[in-house]
Amino acid sequence: MTVGPYTGNSSDRFGYASGIGFTTIDRDNDVDHNNNNCADYYHGGWWYKGCHSMNINGQWGNTRYGEGLTWYPLTSFYQSVSTVEMKVRKPDTS
Repeated sequence: MTVGPYTGNSSDRFGYASGIGFTTIDRDNDVDHNNNNCADYYHGGWWYKGCHSMNINGQWGNTRYGEGLTWYPLTSFYQSVSTVEMKVRKPDTS
C-alpha cells in the first residue's frame, strides 16, 4: 500500500504503514522483529508493520493489548474505538 497526503481530524496512522504489504493469516507480509504473523495475533488481515498502531479489524470492545479496534494514539493499545468507517478512492490522475 502506498499512502498519499493525509487530511482529516484524526491522527495519520496509514502513513506509518505506507509501503507495507497486506498481511493475512496465510501470507505474512509484516516486518515484526519477533517473526510473528501479526494477522494471527491480531484477528485478521491488515497493513501491519511491526505489528501495528492501528487495526480496524480487531475485536470490537476488546481491551487486551492491541486486540481491539485500535487507532493509536486515539485509543492507546488497551481500548477500542466505538465506530469505524473506511473510505477508499482512486487517485486523482488529472
